[in-house]
Amino acid sequence: MRKQFGRKKLLWKWIVVAVLSCLIAMTPTIVQASDPAQLMQQGLESYEAKNYKAAIDFWNQAQNRYRSRNDLINAAIALENIARTYAKQDNNSEAIRTWKDAISIYRQLNNPAKLSQALTEQAQLYSAIGQARQAIALLCAPEMNQNDCTDQGSVKLAEKAKDPAIQIAALGSLGDAYRLSGDSDRAIQTLSAAYTLAKQTNHSTHLLSLLNSLGNAHISRAALRELQADSARGRDLREEKQRKTDAENDTQAAIAFLTDSLRMSQNNPSAKLRSLLSLASIHHRRTETAMMLPYLRTAIPLLEQIDSDRVRAYAAIDIAKLLNADDPKQTEALLMQAIRSAQAIKDFRAESFAAGELGRLYKRNRSEIAITWIKRAISTADQDLEAKDSLYLWEWELGRLLENQGQTQNAIAAYERSIRVLETIRSDILEANRELQFNFRDEIEPIYRNLIALRVGLENISKNPVSKNPVSDARLKQAQPATSMDSNNIDIVLRAMDSLRLAELQNYFGNDCILAAARPSGNLGTDAAAKAVQSALNTATQDGKTAVINYIVLENELVVILNVKNKPPRTETIKVPVKEIEQLITQFRGQLQSNTLEDFDPKASNAQVLYRYLIEPVCPTLKAEGIETLVFAQDGLLRNIPMAALHDGEKFLIQNYAIATVPSLSLVNLSQPKNEPRSALAFRLGEAVEVNGRQYSALIYTKRETQNIVEELPGSIVLPDEKFTKQNLRTALRQRNYPILHLATHGQFGADPKDTFLITGGREELTLIELETILRERSSEDQIELLALTACQTAVGDNRSTLGLAGAAIQAGAKSALASLWFIEDRGTADLVQLFYDGLSGRSQQRLSKAKALQRSQIKLIEDGQHPRLWSAFVLVGNWF
Repeated sequence: MRKQFGRKKLLWKWIVVAVLSCLIAMTPTIVQASDPAQLMQQGLESYEAKNYKAAIDFWNQAQNRYRSRNDLINAAIALENIARTYAKQDNNSEAIRTWKDAISIYRQLNNPAKLSQALTEQAQLYSAIGQARQAIALLCAPEMNQNDCTDQGSVKLAEKAKDPAIQIAALGSLGDAYRLSGDSDRAIQTLSAAYTLAKQTNHSTHLLSLLNSLGNAHISRAALRELQADSARGRDLREEKQRKTDAENDTQAAIAFLTDSLRMSQNNPSAKLRSLLSLASIHHRRTETAMMLPYLRTAIPLLEQIDSDRVRAYAAIDIAKLLNADDPKQTEALLMQAIRSAQAIKDFRAESFAAGELGRLYKRNRSEIAITWIKRAISTADQDLEAKDSLYLWEWELGRLLENQGQTQNAIAAYERSIRVLETIRSDILEANRELQFNFRDEIEPIYRNLIALRVGLENISKNPVSKNPVSDARLKQAQPATSMDSNNIDIVLRAMDSLRLAELQNYFGNDCILAAARPSGNLGTDAAAKAVQSALNTATQDGKTAVINYIVLENELVVILNVKNKPPRTETIKVPVKEIEQLITQFRGQLQSNTLEDFDPKASNAQVLYRYLIEPVCPTLKAEGIETLVFAQDGLLRNIPMAALHDGEKFLIQNYAIATVPSLSLVNLSQPKNEPRSALAFRLGEAVEVNGRQYSALIYTKRETQNIVEELPGSIVLPDEKFTKQNLRTALRQRNYPILHLATHGQFGADPKDTFLITGGREELTLIELETILRERSSEDQIELLALTACQTAVGDNRSTLGLAGAAIQAGAKSALASLWFIEDRGTADLVQLFYDGLSGRSQQRLSKAKALQRSQIKLIEDGQHPRLWSAFVLVGNWF
């Protein structure tokens, strides 16, 4: 008979502040000193004396001797003890490795109950270190591109074992993993199933944890729905209202679950503390300070009742961050307490966070002390590889403090160190903390923009050393005498901007699989790093007829950087507030999308004002170099306007230049298309459909649109209406390689990739992520040359939805995408598509590049007197050759 000691193990836990409680199993004590049971006893005694290294050594000896006797069940028990002890010391990598050994034994023994328990505990560790997808693989073991759990995962094994406690643990852990991976819908569904089972079987301890997890899952979904409501603004007022209602319902559900959790946890200080902090965070997000403070006041005394130094340290930091300016003295005391707790267990990461938050607290009026604490946070984080998620934050904070003191070069160095660290861990922290997906503009983007603004300011100083006002930032002027210029300053600016665009796309899509090859590495200031973007620029401009224009939108400046063949970058800075630019763009979109029957008057619109800001500063160079094609690397809301419709007072921009945009130059495949006949696989949806309660109108001209494709591109195939299904798309792409995939159907680019979808004839939503999966299943290694999405729309004034459009081709694995910024009459689409594919085919004249084929199509519609609404919505993203 085996015995256990310590508190009863809760097989799954609240991830943020809880640590593994211990469940150490023992075999009966036997008198022989060489017997493995006695080694187990010695391990127990060492463990209770907190001599964890000795305990692990004894249990390792025991498991080896059990194996030699072929006593696998007791060998596995010894491994469980070792794994939990490693986890208690936060040595997660060794804990995971040891659980793997135990799992191997339980699979060999065909013991579903023990196997499920072991898989669940290993999955919890993966979730705790931010690898939620790996946790899902252990708990659910879904087949590729499927969501249903299989018999290999912990959940199904627990069902087979018919032990409710094991089932609840597996489901609860899976629900938490779904939440951490960003799938709050599935998280709530799974946690609700666990909650129902826990109530039926009266597992009160599980109920307490489930209430907390359900509360946090609803908090996550509320944040997503608020973001979706912002995205719907200006596109669909009904959807905006519904999203806001849904967000409020989720918030109220979270409050209800957490209130119940708080009520049940009166005799459990750790659980009570978790509930209080979660409730406080809700009111903090809603800026309801008066409602937040009572929860924090109740939470503070509970810290003394927490046994774990680690839990106490992180909880104190969380309370301090929520409290902050509302009670500076209490905040200071909490952070000092957190430092003492962290030092007691040598947790450098926790100590770094506490020291850094002290620096933030002091920076308001004690900047020198603030810098001292921030530097201490940096040096502390540097001692622990697991603390990089704090290291990048404090380098950024140090940069801001130094910038405020006019120490420009030191601030630049700090910002660059911050970015260098961030780019090594960005994918990890995005998966570990999906809140960053929604807070990107506040917590990640400013690091890049701070660096870019300083370097652009230095460039302005170098160009205008005697100007009365060379740069708007007084701190830069103060630093001017001591400033030395990097010879490749603008190259570094371009590199930083390219890195920011990569980060934006990775943040939007929630993974970096498609970005791995282009992920920046090394210091932005090194020659190798700067040359990475320069190489792409050289390829883009090698024909001498193409110019690349980078836009950077700063708070009070618009920066235009022009690259042409064999010339140094030309930089122009226009003094204009970002709010003014955004207002002009939003108004311009509205003017273009207006359904008025009146002729479009460029002078009465913002077409000429935006032209003066965006194009006029570089016009002389464009004309002098004989440029024919413009490639725009846009920033922010500039992605939301069709550059083709800008007007110089005489002509639209498209009448003078072919145009393409790139999400990030280093991500675009700049290879030339193969010189072979082009054919397309086309799907169309002509009939009106209802999908998920939403009506989509008939697109009667898609039949003509796709017929034109067959005529212009021999060998093309069209699958209409009910034949347009996900499965038929997958099958057709497997059977043959098509250079062009044309999807003539309703589509939407939303604030979240799950809201970026196309409508199929099977009355389904085909998300961009699903499309990527299908395209990457193809047996052919040839990349799709062009993905055409001709009935899509993006939200006016929404930065995130345009990221979906910008990254559509890259995410889907295509070299370029032709897409519409807004929904237009499909008759106009049919006309433009015919002209476009005629230019690509070369049947009526010389074969054109994609950019010039689109230019010719749009010019023809202009000459026919068509309103810009009908032709300017189409944009080419990615490879323009």
